[in-house]
Amino acid sequence: MVHKTKWILSCLVVFLVAATQFTQAAILQIDPPKIFQTIQPGQAGSGKITVRNPDATAVKVKIYVQDWKYSDAHDGTKVFFAMGTQPLSCASWISFSQSEVDIPAEGTQEIYYTVKMPQDSTGGHFAVMFFESKMASPMQQGNVALGLVVRIGTIFYVDTEDKTARTAEISNFSLVKPEKGKGLQVALDIKNTGNSDIITKGTFHLMDNKGVIFVRATLDKVYTFPKETARMSGTWKEPLPKGTYNAILTMDIGESMHEQEWAADSVITKETEVEIGSSGEVLSVGELR
Repeated sequence: MVHKTKWILSCLVVFLVAATQFTQAAILQIDPPKIFQTIQPGQAGSGKITVRNPDATAVKVKIYVQDWKYSDAHDGTKVFFAMGTQPLSCASWISFSQSEVDIPAEGTQEIYYTVKMPQDSTGGHFAVMFFESKMASPMQQGNVALGLVVRIGTIFYVDTEDKTARTAEISNFSLVKPEKGKGLQVALDIKNTGNSDIITKGTFHLMDNKGVIFVRATLDKVYTFPKETARMSGTWKEPLPKGTYNAILTMDIGESMHEQEWAADSVITKETEVEIGSSGEVLSVGELR
């Protein structure tokens, strides 16, 4: 298991009843905010999460597990669901030492967990462990007492050892001159054809037959689960001289693996030929190969 070694606030969710303003409340801190584990089918992985209360008063913390997935925007935003409702859930595999703890003022509590992988597991599975606390005293607004609940979460990424594949396909590549201005707009679809999560980032280059690079564009990073397709795009705002260029797309689908310090050949490279007109317009784009 690999995790960041500093205290990080993660997945902060604030619920405020009957008002849009709230006062100060103790904000828990957790270490690690992410847990990556690779487990053999039928085996278990374990570890601990340290919860810190930085406030000057003691706090009662409720602990529970839910599901999550990336939002349809594929920008890394996570959406949370009840435990066991998502197809790639591993929430039911996770057991932990305590479901409710009292953490003293400026104190810490260690929560030990175990992830028991089923024998028939394949691919990646996901869950979140939330740590939820309430304000010690309700906040008054007029004659109304308002309750404030704060929760933070540790995100679980669990891969099946030797049965997890991260693969992707590129389609619907387009390259056009913007309606207004100069330069190029590049876009493509990337489909997660594997069986775990993929974080994809990419670059686009145009070079002439002498190897001189005229365009260096970065494509938006996207986050997908298996079978999902995300649109990636980028913009180059400088003018281009007329000519024929070699276009090179480089897609790295392995950032989620890199976070786990896994060695993997995760780069997809595609090339084609592009012809640019005298006004900077795109005259032709070849098939990606």
